Amino acid sequence: MARILVVDDLDLMREICARTLETAGYQVIQALNGTEAVKLYRQEHPDAVLLDVSLPGQDGLETLGQIKAIDPRARVAMLTSYL
Repeated sequence: MARILVVDDLDLMREICARTLETAGYQVIQALNGTEAVKLYRQEHPDAVLLDVSLPGQDGLETLGQIKAIDPRARVAMLTSYL
């Protein structure tokens, strides 16, 4: 079963994404911010990451750079609710 790391500071958005992915048969790991996401990426080595662009503190682009430094082949999809 593929594991997806979902990173979003908004509980509702993170839970919606997690439930949708779990219903589709994925195992989901959740992070509230970029620092936690990088830590979990190192520990869990997920198959993909769903990453919010706008995070408090360390934003999504910084987080993306750190994840790619750990694993240049990391699969990361970025999202935002801002228009």
